[in-house]
Amino acid sequence: MTTQIVLSVVEALALVGVLLYFLRRIDGLLVHIKGNLGKIAEGVAAVEGHCAIIGPGADEINRLLGQAAGGLTRAAEEAEALA
Repeated sequence: MTTQIVLSVVEALALVGVLLYFLRRIDGLLVHIKGNLGKIAEGVAAVEGHCAIIGPGADEINRLLGQAAGGLTRAAEEAEALA
């Protein structure tokens, strides 16, 4: 009877030890992932900052391209009228 109790206690301690080991490993991995996510967030913020200047420039480029397309349409119509 005493042997069963001792073995049960040893088994329970072994289980707790294994769980503790793996929980610490998981904690280490999560800390590593947290660091990577922090770096990714900084990178995304940097890209967002660099892309902020594209918006106003794109509107101006679209306006100019629209004017150029209108001019080309008129030029094509006048060229057809001459032919």
